[in-house]
Amino acid sequence: MTRTFTLQSASAPSFQLDLEHDLNEAQRAAVTCGNGPKLVIAGAGSGKTRTITYRVAHLMSRGVAPSQILLATFTNKAAREMLSRVEALTGTNVGALWGGTFHAIGNRILRQHAQPVGLQNNYSILDEEDSRDLIKVCVTDAKVKVEEKRFPSPAILHDLVSFAFNTRTPLAEVIDARTPHSSKGTSEREGAPPRYEAKKRAINALDYDDLLRFWLRLVSDHAALVEQLGQQFRYVLVDEYQDTNVIQADIVERLAAHNGRNLMVVGDDAQSIYQFRGANYDNILSFGARNPGTEIFKLEANYRSTPEILEFTNASIANNQRQHRKTLTAQRTRGTNAGHPARAALEGIAHQVADLLGSMRADAGVPPQELRVDGGASRNDLLMQFQADLLGIPVVRPAVTETTALGAAYLAGLSVGFWKNAEEIAGQRRIDRRFEPEASASQVEGLREGWRAALERAKGWEKGGA
Repeated sequence: MTRTFTLQSASAPSFQLDLEHDLNEAQRAAVTCGNGPKLVIAGAGSGKTRTITYRVAHLMSRGVAPSQILLATFTNKAAREMLSRVEALTGTNVGALWGGTFHAIGNRILRQHAQPVGLQNNYSILDEEDSRDLIKVCVTDAKVKVEEKRFPSPAILHDLVSFAFNTRTPLAEVIDARTPHSSKGTSEREGAPPRYEAKKRAINALDYDDLLRFWLRLVSDHAALVEQLGQQFRYVLVDEYQDTNVIQADIVERLAAHNGRNLMVVGDDAQSIYQFRGANYDNILSFGARNPGTEIFKLEANYRSTPEILEFTNASIANNQRQHRKTLTAQRTRGTNAGHPARAALEGIAHQVADLLGSMRADAGVPPQELRVDGGASRNDLLMQFQADLLGIPVVRPAVTETTALGAAYLAGLSVGFWKNAEEIAGQRRIDRRFEPEASASQVEGLREGWRAALERAKGWEKGGA
């Protein structure tokens, strides 16, 4: 007797994406591309987040389950924003989507697959303070004469060990390069990591580096398991690839070797700033060489800056010897600073300072009172001081001269105007508090004029590209 089976197709998605309206041509090409390794070079202000989130939504619209998508981001804040955008686009609960930082995703995977790498799945996670305290115990147990040996603090020693791991550099080399002043204690410092590792295992605890260490061990030493994970994660996407370290790149590229090479990495080699943490921008520069058949997309339409700033930017990055070449093109009209690229570039610094100080406070959990901005009298310094003041970060104020106050009035006001939660009256009060009684009435009025002009200009600008 003949038996007939009917294969049920995946249910049609309950949402529709208007890709023609919502994306530009380059973004749309990256979002709708086929399988295989993909490299998206996303210039500053080019709609990188929009492109990644639409790519995830597009995959879901083609029947890919959220649980089959892994989206690795650099910060918890970025992960929350991307997941919320995907949810808004699809109207779907994306709780099953594997989105988060490398450490958060590694933790989820290790909870499910702890035994193969010799762990218990009920391990605790040490935060930075816990790790420093445990290293301090190791140093005490070793009876190291800290003062006599000029031994580094637990925090510095932890940073040395972490940097060595994340860069795959011998600890001795890291010690010599970063703390040459205390070379007498090298042997004791090299002896600290084994004690530290043993104590973590004894108390069933992992630090942040361990989450990567054991995840890498899973995908390196257990063929059947990495094959299973490759089948589970049909599509892997990584944000800010220029800021990944060699461990993180190794993990996702090993995973992708078992899912049909469906790995999309997004970033910009011209924006790599975390080398001090172990980031290796060669990850993005040599991605194509490590992943044959890589298709490259370039997002070059900038929605954030004026042509003057981008002309300055393009001229600057053109001199990079190793790079993915790109030319940023402005989608905004020229501003009032036409013909003054140096002044226009300083306006861009206000954005960068706001992002940096804000991320230190929000993402790293650093309270504002623990930061300090030592300000000079240049226009660059004033931009940083105004942004710091808005965030409640203490500022060591410089002497104010008439040239400084009046020369920087417009830029200082503009930098405050960029801060989206600022209000006009609050900005004027900050100006008063910031400079009186050191500044004269004419100097303060100059700053007020700059503030008002910047506020009016900022209100008139159209948003785009985020």
